[in-house]
Amino acid sequence: MSKYNFVHLHNHTEYSLLDGMISPDKLAMKAKEFGMDSVAITDHGNMYGVIEFYEKCKEVGIKPIIGSEFYISPAGRFERSGRKSNHLILLAKSEKGYKNLINLSSASFIEGFYYNPRIDRDLLEKYSEDLVCLSACLAGEIPRLILEGKTDEAEKTALYYKELFGNDSFFLEIQIHGIKEEKIVAKNLFAMSKKLQIPLVATNDCHYLRKDDAEAQDVLLCIGTKKHISDSQRMRFHGEEFYFKSEEEMSSIFGELPKSLTNTQYIAEMCNININLPGPILPEFEVPPEHTKESYLKSIAHEGMEERYEIISPELENRFEMEIDVINRMGFAGYFLIVWDFIKYAKEHDIWVGPGRGSGAGSIIAYSLGITNIDPIKYDLIFERFLNEKRVSMPDFDIDFCQERRQEVIDYVIEKYTKEKVSQIVTFSKMKAKAVIRDVGRVLEIPLDRVNQIVGMLPDFEKGDNITTVSDKIPELKQIKNFGSNEEMKLIEVSARLENMTRHTSVHAAGVVIGQKEITEYVPLQIVKDDKGGDIITTQFPGTQLEKCGLVKMDFLGLITLTLMRNCLELIEKRGIKIEIDNIPFDDPKVYDLFARGETDAIFQFESPGMKKYLMKLKPTQLTDLIAMNALYRPGPMNFIETYIQRKNGIEEVVYDHPLMEPILKETYGIMIYQEQVMKIAQVLAGYDLGSADILRRAMGKKKAEEMKKHAKIFVYGNALDVEEAQKKGDNLPAVVKGAINNGLDKEVAEKIFNKMLDFANYGFNKSHSAAYAYLAYQTAYLKTYYPVEFMASVLTSEIGRPDKLLLYIEGLKDLGITMLPPDVNFSDDIFSVEDDKIRYALNGIKGVGETASKNITEACTVEGGFKSLSHFLQSIDLRVLRG
Repeated sequence: MSKYNFVHLHNHTEYSLLDGMISPDKLAMKAKEFGMDSVAITDHGNMYGVIEFYEKCKEVGIKPIIGSEFYISPAGRFERSGRKSNHLILLAKSEKGYKNLINLSSASFIEGFYYNPRIDRDLLEKYSEDLVCLSACLAGEIPRLILEGKTDEAEKTALYYKELFGNDSFFLEIQIHGIKEEKIVAKNLFAMSKKLQIPLVATNDCHYLRKDDAEAQDVLLCIGTKKHISDSQRMRFHGEEFYFKSEEEMSSIFGELPKSLTNTQYIAEMCNININLPGPILPEFEVPPEHTKESYLKSIAHEGMEERYEIISPELENRFEMEIDVINRMGFAGYFLIVWDFIKYAKEHDIWVGPGRGSGAGSIIAYSLGITNIDPIKYDLIFERFLNEKRVSMPDFDIDFCQERRQEVIDYVIEKYTKEKVSQIVTFSKMKAKAVIRDVGRVLEIPLDRVNQIVGMLPDFEKGDNITTVSDKIPELKQIKNFGSNEEMKLIEVSARLENMTRHTSVHAAGVVIGQKEITEYVPLQIVKDDKGGDIITTQFPGTQLEKCGLVKMDFLGLITLTLMRNCLELIEKRGIKIEIDNIPFDDPKVYDLFARGETDAIFQFESPGMKKYLMKLKPTQLTDLIAMNALYRPGPMNFIETYIQRKNGIEEVVYDHPLMEPILKETYGIMIYQEQVMKIAQVLAGYDLGSADILRRAMGKKKAEEMKKHAKIFVYGNALDVEEAQKKGDNLPAVVKGAINNGLDKEVAEKIFNKMLDFANYGFNKSHSAAYAYLAYQTAYLKTYYPVEFMASVLTSEIGRPDKLLLYIEGLKDLGITMLPPDVNFSDDIFSVEDDKIRYALNGIKGVGETASKNITEACTVEGGFKSLSHFLQSIDLRVLRG
């Protein structure tokens, strides 16, 4: 047993951005390696890494202590002055303390951000309950006052914190890293501790795991501060002592103050927190008083089904009842209503919504509600791929909206559920191999040409690759790593240590979370700057963790294709032609001819050169061909494209391993392409229910050998487990399966089919997603086929701001026989427009003009009825806008 049971209470992970370089999981593992029973996380000014750290600690049997090193503003959190903020360590004793950390951290960003997220004494007094406070490092308020010779003021400050947090919960933090100022502070803290009866606690300001990480962390600081390693005036850590030390190392430093070491264990024993991770909790959705959520969902969905289908057959009714029963029994009626409501709002306000995305297109309830727009019955899409009781997980609708108006839908959700209960989501950018080598090269002042040369040696990384592994495999890199100049060897070594560290935060492109209560009841918030410098409130935890914490995540994706189609239809309408794009015929030979000719520039999902090549060979004649190509044209399944083409065109015979497979694989000419097909094969050949078939499909993707042996045996021979027995086994195997042999298949044939299904798991694609996107692709091709001028004008508008793409499409107009008219202040719009079957160049498409100026010109032109002269033009427009 260790002498002091020392616990590290001051640790900066990689989430102390570009300052700490310890990953949360390695922090937990290192504490375990040293035989410590607890460890703390105290990142600078944030709680980004808390859940990742908490879960890893629990996994390895270490007690997680949750905290943060806050910045506390001496002038108040609303003051925007140049006065330095002080550091202060706060640790949560309990769930109440954890909630107080969340409130403090959120307010530090939302109310107090000025260079750093800051709190003040007012906030501390409001949220001090169940927190342990440490006086922090040399940047703490008390150490700074000591170094300024203000001992009396330092003592008053210490007494303030003692009174605020309680006699047992405020500690004077003593650190020794070989810095002369620390010795002065330590001597004074020792005297203060005796005089004021405030206990000392020993910490090490850990920013990296091992002593030999010091150089890499120094480079990391330079990356963050945009300095060179040679800059003499830059910020730096003095010495190599800011690493995660063993108890023996800490006792060798603080052995004369044993109480300061044992106090770490005393604090750890006070901190007992179990973070509530309940899974997603649906916000309340208000329904008419005569309804429950379940009955209301069923009512509006049935109305929608009656509008969608001319005849409600018994089969259709059965599918409807099955789905609604599963949705309601699983408790997801509210989720469907929430999504239905904001999509309904979008459509009522002429905001374009995509036909569907992901497995949700397999639901007839979603189709009936208008959440999706592709008939799952017509295209044989499976509900259980989206939702089933064998795999209890939250349904997940990712919704595409017109890119220009997506924010309006988010604003509606914020207004409906209140801004306190809705937030956007943070994402973390990592230091990837090529970028980190460039960053480190700049810091080390290695010539840019040479750095680019080294970056150019990196291959495309395969799964599991990193700088270390590829620098051992690539001869040129191996030579540099082992025998290059000192600076180049250092470049490879340091880059390898910093690879995949968290670099900065940004806003998730699509994610929004909704809470049943205020977001800060679940997770901390922060402010992130958007592309235009505006403030966006986001969570501090990333999307993967939010649903665990009790929030419901929605993805509001902006899709430029929807904006393009909307603009195109508006241009067509100016000709007096109104098109209902969802009512166009989906069997039009002219549209399929466009695909067959490979004329798919600007056609959603189908414009790459490789795709064009295959389309010209395939000569598609129906939407199912486009669905298949959309699924096949990606790494892995591309190997089957030629076979698909040969069989489609009657050159190669279509064969099936068993007659029962023909109805399932007929539309794809005997080739397994879709995940839904493997589910159907398991159902028809071996007697799985579709929920169990989905479990099988997912298990195949994981490729666990022992688990696959069990599944193979069940598929071939069946099993006779009852449901209770299956649950007791706890291995997620299906309860009752007939087995392929009992269904009349030979053992060899059954095993062959299972092995093919297993291979399929490497490339199988979600048919529901592929179908929805092929549907959208066909719609764009229809517009290009019949209204090429309006379509291409809309394409060009969508590419404003991307000169390379804009030029490419303009050059392609010649092949289409379309004339481009030059820009003209009297005729051009701010976007590309159509005149007499020609395209007029957009003012906003001219480099340097910009959206604001171009709109000002077109508006002035409309008001004036055209510009008669240069002086008339200059008098009519707002010159301040043009100058800006």
